[in-house]
Amino acid sequence: MKKHTHSASPASCPNEHLKGRDAPVNSVPHAIAIETMETALAAARIAVFELDLVTDTSNVSANWRDLMDVGPSDGVDFQTEWRKRIHPDDEVLIERALADYVNGQAPCVAVEYRLRSRNGLDWLWMRTDAEATEWDVQGNALNLVGTQRDITDRKRAELAMQGSEEQFRSLMNNAPIGTALVSLEGKWLATNAAMTAFLGYSEEELRSTDFQSITHEDDLESCLLKVQKLLSGEIDAFELDKRYVRPDGEIVWGHLCVVLVRSDDGQPLHYITQVLDITETQKLDFLRNEFMSIIAHELRTPVTAVVGALDMLDVVCPNGPIEKVQQLVKIAKRGGDRLRTALEDLLDFEQVSGGALSLNLTQTNIIEILGERC
Repeated sequence: MKKHTHSASPASCPNEHLKGRDAPVNSVPHAIAIETMETALAAARIAVFELDLVTDTSNVSANWRDLMDVGPSDGVDFQTEWRKRIHPDDEVLIERALADYVNGQAPCVAVEYRLRSRNGLDWLWMRTDAEATEWDVQGNALNLVGTQRDITDRKRAELAMQGSEEQFRSLMNNAPIGTALVSLEGKWLATNAAMTAFLGYSEEELRSTDFQSITHEDDLESCLLKVQKLLSGEIDAFELDKRYVRPDGEIVWGHLCVVLVRSDDGQPLHYITQVLDITETQKLDFLRNEFMSIIAHELRTPVTAVVGALDMLDVVCPNGPIEKVQQLVKIAKRGGDRLRTALEDLLDFEQVSGGALSLNLTQTNIIEILGERC
């Protein structure tokens, strides 16, 4: 490292009392304290170094050698060894941290950076914290005393967590199903495009409201009951078909799936919700029910006419006039035709619902069709 100028004068240096490194230390308790400190630092795998900024040379502890995988007999220049293994992209971070310190913008040098392993096969993460303890009369820092720690495991865990969060966010944003994070109070914390499109609100509008406000009043009680069971631990998740009210008053149906996210100690944090748009399915079900109700009535009427006419024919046929028989046969035939048409319509409807039959729209005369049915 190059020589840097500190903004403070020697008299204002916070570490002024640390000057005079050549002062003798003869007390036994002090020596024991130093030995205890060295043992503690070694146990914590914290390396200690002192960098002379004038000569650009370093003195390091034995634990520094362990961190750097430098043997006791390896004749290396400590500063050169450390500098050549710094990741190229992190050199600017180290220089900036040092500059911020000597310019008085930071209380100490504190930086996290990557360092290549001794065998060159891996990148390790290190953290260095350092301060100057000696200054010249112009306020130039003469040295840096600090620690170096291996934080590889922590950084890898952080990066893995960050990657998982980014992956989840990407999955959420691009999911074709409406997905959202909802607070315990029901506030919308985050929503994807599919959710905003389904509900008809922008993400900003949703964040200013809650799910209770846009739930259909007839479905709110059953939804809140499920939520209470989720919070109490009776259930782990729930699914529910419910209605939502869009800003323009339109009612849409959604198949709601809710999971409660808890902390490591079991405390509720927030909900993850997914809503599948089933509006068209609900409309189709309604039409199907209506159609089946109509068909049931339409089938019952012609069947009654056919059976009744045949019963009468059975009674009057032996001795009745031919005109009466012909009239009953016509009634039975008309009822049979209506029954056949209703059955064909029912079959066509089921084929359309199942996707086996497509509709072709054509222009026709509705008056003629009604005349044929009457």
